[in-house]
Amino acid sequence: MALIPSDGNSRGILLICMCAIFWPLSFLAVVFRVWARRMKNTRLAVNDYAIFVALVGRHIKMPNCCAGNPLIDHSSLEPD
Repeated sequence: MALIPSDGNSRGILLICMCAIFWPLSFLAVVFRVWARRMKNTRLAVNDYAIFVALVGRHIKMPNCCAGNPLIDHSSLEPD
């Protein structure tokens, strides 16, 4: 399976665009949150650590989803 489909399937290209946009944005949101906490001299709370866990999980899972991992079911992305 190619990373960018050549058969005109726009859903594959849309998925890659979504990954390319929202993956860095999620990282930047967490960086700005930590930066704001540092500027306010506020300690990190439990929800901040939960965000770190979610961010790491997302960054581990996202490349597999976007690269067409055969272990992940992509049948829902097929055109109707």
